[in-house]
Amino acid sequence: MKILTAVFLLLVMHSVASFGTTYKVKSVTEFEQVSKKLQPGDEIIILKGTYENWAVNIDAKGTVSKPIVIRGEAEQATIFSGIQNQCIFKITGAYIILKNLRFDKNKVVRENGNSGTLIELSESNHCSVEHCSLIDNESKVQFLPLVIISGNGAHNSVEACEFRSNINSIDLQVKITAKSVPQNTVIKNNVFSNKAKVSWPNGNGGECVQIGQDPILLGNQEA
Repeated sequence: MKILTAVFLLLVMHSVASFGTTYKVKSVTEFEQVSKKLQPGDEIIILKGTYENWAVNIDAKGTVSKPIVIRGEAEQATIFSGIQNQCIFKITGAYIILKNLRFDKNKVVRENGNSGTLIELSESNHCSVEHCSLIDNESKVQFLPLVIISGNGAHNSVEACEFRSNINSIDLQVKITAKSVPQNTVIKNNVFSNKAKVSWPNGNGGECVQIGQDPILLGNQEA
């Protein structure tokens, strides 16, 4: 009986460890406190509501079998809105999934040397943005994207997201420079709709998906 009890306890402990810890947060301060201690398999649930003045950097590392999940409490119910001169979610880690968030009526600006954006996967590996909605957002400065994949990371993806009625914006950019080229990026099953012509005088900066920028001096790597 003692042996069976010991085996049962070991199985329970293994099960708890494999599922990770779920954290529920309702402010950027709570999010930052939790993000510093994330382990493979952990999950952050951002509770229902509308959030402003939110800018976080996630450098945690999950694994292929235990990704870290950051998600809204319910579909379309966790909303980010406001004037943005920083990145709302900047992901620089590995095996992180960002999902079930809505970005609504944001104004993306450039102020005091800072450029706003909604999501950036920067130097990240095996990270994904899934089932997010980006609706009625506006870039107030030409060539400010809403979502960016940048740096020398690899195997990142944007999947099953909705981009609708965004104004004067590059909705999704794979950023290529002379020194950095994201590798093996996957962009699939996204919907882009109600995309009006940009108001910029030269007519540029309104792509749904932009891969690469200036064709001059961009190195010799392939994305």
